[in-house]
Amino acid sequence: MIKVVVLPADPSLPVRLIDHDETSLTADQALVGGLIEGIDLVDPHARLYVRETGKIDNLPLNGRATLLAWVHAPQLRALDVIAGDAYLTGPSRRSRNTDTPAALLAALTGTAPVHVHVHVPPPSHLDHRHGKNRHELRRTVRLLHHRPARS
Repeated sequence: MIKVVVLPADPSLPVRLIDHDETSLTADQALVGGLIEGIDLVDPHARLYVRETGKIDNLPLNGRATLLAWVHAPQLRALDVIAGDAYLTGPSRRSRNTDTPAALLAALTGTAPVHVHVHVPPPSHLDHRHGKNRHELRRTVRLLHHRPARS
C-alpha cells in the first residue's frame, strides 16, 4: 500500500489522502473512473494519474490537477487541461509507484504554505473544448493563491 492524494474534479470536494494498492490496475482505474494515463511531474518528482479519455468524455475541468500539472510539468503549461478526477503518487521505482512526496502532500493538504505565481494565457492557447472553463481555472488559481488574514 502507498499513500496517494486524490484530486476530485469537483472543487467543492476536498483533496484526500488514501492508502492505495499500487499493484492493482483495477484500483487505479477506479480512482479516475476509467483508463488511466500518467503524467510525470518534476521538482519534486511525482506522477499524476488522470482519466485518459477525460476531455473526450466531456468530464468537468479539474482546476487543482491542471494547476498542479502546469506548475510541475512544464511541457503542459498553458497547453493542456485535466478533465475528471485525478490522483497523485510518488515517482515510479522498479515499475511500481511510491508514496506521494512529502512536499506535495503538505502543500495539497494545507499543512504547508504555498506561493503560486501563474500566467494564464490568452484563450487561443487553451483547448477550444475547454475554453469556456478558462474563467473557472482563473478562479481556482485565485482561490489557491488567496491567503487567509492573520488574527
